Amino acid sequence: MRKVLMILAVIGISLTSSADIPPLHFSVGYTFARSPLSDFNEFIGLYNENPQKLGNYVFTHGFDKMHWLTGIYFGGGFKMEKAEFEINFTRKFNHTFAYYDPSTNPTYFRIDIGIGVATIETAVLFPTEYENFTLSPGIGLGFLTRNYYYWQDQVLQTKPKRTDMVSYEKSNSVSLDPMLQFSYRPFENLPFDITARLAYQMMFTRMPLKNLYYNKGYWTTAESEEKSVSCGNLSLTLAVRINIEKLRLKMPERKVEAPVIAPETIISGTVKDIQTGNPVDAVVTLYVDGKPVSSLVTNSGNYQSEAKSGITYLIEAKAFGYKTNSETIVLTPDNNGKFSYNIQLEKIEIGQTIQLENILFEKASAILLPESFTELDKLFKFLLISPEVVIEIAGHTSSEGDEKYNQRLSQDRANSIAKYLIDKGISSKQIIAKGYGESRPIADNETEEGRKQNRRVEFKILKI
Repeated sequence: MRKVLMILAVIGISLTSSADIPPLHFSVGYTFARSPLSDFNEFIGLYNENPQKLGNYVFTHGFDKMHWLTGIYFGGGFKMEKAEFEINFTRKFNHTFAYYDPSTNPTYFRIDIGIGVATIETAVLFPTEYENFTLSPGIGLGFLTRNYYYWQDQVLQTKPKRTDMVSYEKSNSVSLDPMLQFSYRPFENLPFDITARLAYQMMFTRMPLKNLYYNKGYWTTAESEEKSVSCGNLSLTLAVRINIEKLRLKMPERKVEAPVIAPETIISGTVKDIQTGNPVDAVVTLYVDGKPVSSLVTNSGNYQSEAKSGITYLIEAKAFGYKTNSETIVLTPDNNGKFSYNIQLEKIEIGQTIQLENILFEKASAILLPESFTELDKLFKFLLISPEVVIEIAGHTSSEGDEKYNQRLSQDRANSIAKYLIDKGISSKQIIAKGYGESRPIADNETEEGRKQNRRVEFKILKI
């Protein structure tokens, strides 16, 4: 969009440098585009009929099908004889998402997929005026980029912007765009029109969707290679148009300078335990003015992200069993455009208790359900890289039933979790299992919601 505005500025300045200036116009508006996206919606339909299991869960809310792309519109041009010449920019985008309902799944997880089309178009229109109305048929030639976007969120719990999402597929194309524009001037003495433009964007090529195969199980490899979308669309653009007519100026030549844009920088480093020096799996997030601009999960303690040099960032690292680390940094890259920043995390304090989320058992039993393994595996990784840590696994129940039975059940469940961790390779010396029954409630046992909160499993750091 910045490049388009610069082009429009150059056109305007070059035209106004002449004594004979043709009538100019500039427009800003919003576009609503109907696009079939058949193969994209086929995948969504197959997914919602048979939701794929990810991390031992099934999404409680599936993807919605997409038929509309919407976005901004900027345009400008001039009139010569009986024709109007225009260059414009549109960016159309839409996305859909599936997620676990936080009210029924303590662990939050969300996936977004989307389609975006950015177009720079040159057009010629042939206006016919009727008092306050103008009807303008025309034709345009578009140069465009299409993207298939993907986003996965386990931490921020926020709706992503288009710029947050990752482009998994990118395809350039050219389009032929027949159009019909209707303009209305509500006030005779004010130089602006309200316009509505109907256009059909006919693509010359299609964008492959083979990366939808990332969510396996719905198409074969051969089928996924054939899936594609053109993103061709029927659009309605509503805009306000400013008209500059009968203008004669003699202006000195101006030198148009490109805006100063902060150069790209690669920030990378490690996340390690401050005591042992072992790598830590953590979520590293960059913030600017309190808003997240990048978030990623480390790979064996290593991370790498794109950023802008000379900008002040807040970098935050979060990991299971560790205190959150936040630091303010100003990127000053080396000659190769790289900036290194290593992070050390400190384990939570002795005596601090943390509730394990989404730990589920068979009813009236100490048998763990598979849904519990994701959270327990986080605890396993924490203990594996921290052999000096000793923890207490504490089982708790509500006050329903016999007190002695509840005491025995809470102990059995604590033992079951300890056995799971020991069987995976954790030393038995690192774990103490203890059941507290109904003796330590954290909520009112008189309500179902309170009893649900009291039925829990916690772990406490005993030794570091």
